[in-house]
Amino acid sequence: MTVGGAGSGDVAIPVGVLAGDTNAQARNNVGDTSQTQANSAQVTNLSNYGTDVNLDGRINVRDTNFVKSYSGAAIHSMAPPRRDIE
Repeated sequence: MTVGGAGSGDVAIPVGVLAGDTNAQARNNVGDTSQTQANSAQVTNLSNYGTDVNLDGRINVRDTNFVKSYSGAAIHSMAPPRRDIE
């Protein structure tokens, strides 16, 4: 990677993905299930697309069951590994 004409070496960018985390709080709990249930029986649109977890264009019991199946999961701190700079 080059920044301002000078090489800066490797850059670590931590990314976390949590299945069923429809409200993007890095944990899957009753809030995600409630949000998905509240959108049930709707066609996916710009305001509810995050609750269509199986990406079939509809929010239904399959989405709710998927979210429930990951209840209790969380993303913990993802600090990048320490690297000595030479």
